[in-house]
Amino acid sequence: MEAEELPPDQVDVELEELEEFFSEKHPEFVLSGLNSLREGGVLCDFTLVSESSSFSLHRALLASCSDYLKALLTSTITDGKQDKVELEGVTVEGVRCLLDMLYASKTEVNDDNVKQVLGVASCLQIPPIVQACYDFIVEGGSESAKLDHDSGEHSRKILKGLSALRCSGQLCDILLISCKQKFVAHRAVLAACSDYFRAMLTGSLKESKEREIVLHGMKASALEACIDFIYSGQIGLSPQNIGDIINVAAYLQIPTVLELCCTYYKDSITVENCLDITHAAQSYGVTELKEFADDFIVRNFHTFSETEKFETLTQKELIGYLERNSIRATELEVFRFALKWIEADREARVPDACTVMQCVRFPLMSDRDIMDNVQEVGFMMMDPKCHALLVESFTYKAFPYRQNSLQSPQTQVRATDDAVIVIGGETDQAISRELMFCHGGLVSASSRWRNLRPMPSPPRKYHCAAIMDNYLYVVGGTLPGTHLASGFRYDPRFDAWVPIAPMQEARYYFQLVARRGRLYAIAGKLGADILSSVEEYSPELNTWTQVKPLEVEVYGHAACVCEDEVYISGGRVEGHYHDYMVRYDPETGCEQLKPMHDARSGHNMCSVRGDVYVIGGCAVATMERYNRVTDSWRFLAPVLSPQTGAGIAVFRDRIYILGGINWNTWKFSSEIQGYDMEANAWSVVGHLPDIYDGLCAGVLVLTQHSRDTGTPR
Repeated sequence: MEAEELPPDQVDVELEELEEFFSEKHPEFVLSGLNSLREGGVLCDFTLVSESSSFSLHRALLASCSDYLKALLTSTITDGKQDKVELEGVTVEGVRCLLDMLYASKTEVNDDNVKQVLGVASCLQIPPIVQACYDFIVEGGSESAKLDHDSGEHSRKILKGLSALRCSGQLCDILLISCKQKFVAHRAVLAACSDYFRAMLTGSLKESKEREIVLHGMKASALEACIDFIYSGQIGLSPQNIGDIINVAAYLQIPTVLELCCTYYKDSITVENCLDITHAAQSYGVTELKEFADDFIVRNFHTFSETEKFETLTQKELIGYLERNSIRATELEVFRFALKWIEADREARVPDACTVMQCVRFPLMSDRDIMDNVQEVGFMMMDPKCHALLVESFTYKAFPYRQNSLQSPQTQVRATDDAVIVIGGETDQAISRELMFCHGGLVSASSRWRNLRPMPSPPRKYHCAAIMDNYLYVVGGTLPGTHLASGFRYDPRFDAWVPIAPMQEARYYFQLVARRGRLYAIAGKLGADILSSVEEYSPELNTWTQVKPLEVEVYGHAACVCEDEVYISGGRVEGHYHDYMVRYDPETGCEQLKPMHDARSGHNMCSVRGDVYVIGGCAVATMERYNRVTDSWRFLAPVLSPQTGAGIAVFRDRIYILGGINWNTWKFSSEIQGYDMEANAWSVVGHLPDIYDGLCAGVLVLTQHSRDTGTPR
């Protein structure tokens, strides 16, 4: 791809106040590139021969580190045309090891070959490696002895040597021309650092045979800065030259220059220049920088919307920002952003206002905000498409029990992260109605818990909770002298609870799972009665109906959904702990699967990555994983202490067991045990703000407003 040459009268401007940037990784990047060329036999222009074995190499690299070869290759006697040297009195193994050190900064030097390497290094006059070999020998060649060869220092010396060759014009075999200015370089060095040059100089293009290459569409000063960087790892950047340099670096595909340009932009980004930076990144194809600049705009959208740049956004750009879940704004604020942009050019933008207003999640706005702020805007009522958005919003909120089936992008919570939540349970003080979440991402010792709106009365323990369509459903449970059939649904979109129809039978010590848009309350206990019944809840109808019961009356069992199928394990049947495992279907009932190794009750169960896990239980610390394909169980690392009445949550492929009764102490616990899937290990990763038994846990996506306003525990 070639751009037109700059006009002759466009001259480079002397730049001031350059900020110097140095790439620590660039010297090794150059050496790695040269080694890749060597391994492919690409652009090799020199041959080293030993014992009838030939090694194809690069003159510039050899001359940069070998005093002997530099003198030979740059001698006026040979006129720089010496392209082969035969070494006598050295071994092939010594040569091979030495070249690995020169090109790859590594070698396997030991008692058997160190003297061979020393012989070659001495012959070629490479003082640092000669000294390293002597030091190795002095250490006695013990098992602890090693060649003291600093790869970072070596690559820096190589780069310094290459730069010295270029500065003196020695062994340069290519001339780059831009805006009538000429710059000498080494083909192999350019190809090692630049995919553009590698393709040009090693392929079938005519430039691969030419000594002079004309580069169009770039400032000579920017090209010079990039070439100097290739040989030094250092570049000066300023507001005046950054655009030209990133243009050259992107065009020539020099990643280490691009990294420094990105660093410069990231360090200097403001709400005033962020849009210019994202445009520059897009223009030059620097994806990482564009993502960074876009994220900056979204994080600072309130302030950015006050700048003149905001009104210059294209419709596509604005929609891209307003659609993001990461924007820290209420829906009313998002509406005002959209309105402000439209008002900036009413004549051009009002006719297509609906396209922008579709980014506003009106169903998540309160009716009061819509009436006081949205309906006051003329085109929102007059434009049929805009008005339809408001009708959709009112319809969504008018039928709360049908909201599961009315989900759309406009009803999704604006958030980028979910959170571990805990609901209800019994402390040493009382039975709880609290709904709280772990603030700050992963559960850890430094995590802080915050309260959301508490569940309506009554409080409850040994209830069940399930999450469906990002709604939290809580049903059943027990209180002293009372067993509960009632239930509630929590909506994180509004931090609000609504009652749902009670189950047909009160129950506790049961299980609740969500599958295919329905909830299933499975077996459990009702006073002295043990249940086998299963009830199905329809959110749209807000009703519970009886479906196929279990084959046994059971409580203290566990259940989960894995790959859209319900699995049930263990529990207490006829006074005994059971090891059974079934796959349950509400129409056909139970299918017996291979039993667990250990019988258990009061345990936890979950699915991760397509497998089912059972954990702990009454006096049982073991953990087992069920493979659905082979119908087999395997023991994994046991929990740190047996527990019952604990909550379980799977968060980012990590299993958490929260609270419960510790069977080692027979006391309520606040411990949170976390299971690392890769290490197959449990650890105490944090604590709940209180001790709990009979609680429920899960993972829910919360609004940023809820996260910010949650009451600290």
